[in-house]
Amino acid sequence: MMRRQLALAAIAACLSPAAGVAQGILGGQGFGYPAGQQGARAAGTAGALAPFDAVSPANPASVSDWLRGAIFFHAEPEYRSTTTGGPSSSTRATRFPLVGGGTRISPRLAMGLTLSTYLDRTWETTATNTDTVGGTAVALSKRFASSGAINDLRIAFGWTPSAKLRLGAAFHAYTGENRLAVSWIFPDSTPLLGVTQTSTLAYSGSAFSAGAEWKAVSHVVVAAYGRLGATARLRVGDTLAGTGHMPDHLGLALHYDGIRGTVLAAGWERIGWTAMRGLGSASLGVHDTERMSLGAESRGPQVAGSPLFLRLGASRRTLPFDANTGIVHESMFSFGTGMSVGSGRGNIDLAVQRAYRTGGSATERAWLFRFGLTITP
Repeated sequence: MMRRQLALAAIAACLSPAAGVAQGILGGQGFGYPAGQQGARAAGTAGALAPFDAVSPANPASVSDWLRGAIFFHAEPEYRSTTTGGPSSSTRATRFPLVGGGTRISPRLAMGLTLSTYLDRTWETTATNTDTVGGTAVALSKRFASSGAINDLRIAFGWTPSAKLRLGAAFHAYTGENRLAVSWIFPDSTPLLGVTQTSTLAYSGSAFSAGAEWKAVSHVVVAAYGRLGATARLRVGDTLAGTGHMPDHLGLALHYDGIRGTVLAAGWERIGWTAMRGLGSASLGVHDTERMSLGAESRGPQVAGSPLFLRLGASRRTLPFDANTGIVHESMFSFGTGMSVGSGRGNIDLAVQRAYRTGGSATERAWLFRFGLTITP
């Protein structure tokens, strides 16, 4: 019983806004940073092309783009600099946010399988202050650390009933762990031992999604997609610590290719993160979010016999989990490139994103670098 109480205390400490001050990260509050579930091509347009991209697990109808079998792998380091009322700190996170593959089953039916990062929660920081122990003022360091993520395993099917319409459906299984550590460290001169409490949080849940792409008029494609979250569970060891629901998603997007060699896209998405409230502590601030994105992709010069694609994009959204200073807003600007290699049997995509996050008096600047490799055996 005591072990369970200590574990739950550690969870509350790491999920509460007060711990957010110590960790000094605006983008990693609550259950973690929503990585966006987009491939490197879509990331180059700040997510605007994600509903039309077969690699990105946003709209299941997009898997109809797979004309033959392919596998893909993505990596993303992020470098953050956070300033809170004067003091600043720098952190780095390395993610492998997307891996999977797709293939065509029949002339009208295709499928895709992806494993993507849904919420990333990897950080570590230390804060030092003075506490009173046995009537004596002691300099005490508190170390907060977290590693792990909630991941989304999706299997999707895309069906093409006509040249103007694509439909898709998918099942999502969410799984993952957060390994939390809270340490109270006394200085070497103090005849007291440091104390460390560690906990492993295990998450599970599921969802169903559906989507469509409709060629409304010449050169214009409209996409709509939605995801319905089912029950989510949080366990500490063998103990059920909380229940809730995985978030619902709703998205709309437009795709225009009437300019030769260029694609323009715009998208809107709403995610119901408040459904996860039952998994956290009572002090956890969580709210539903919206994102707007605009992007463009243009065919550039030939390089080694293959066209080089150039991409630009911008997006604006709120993050789902509050810092102690309030709601966190994020603006992002992206650019990227991509080209075919190996006589068309491979594709390399690169994206660079600059993120600006604000929450009350705190600000955060981040560089995100996305690398994607697609291979067609």
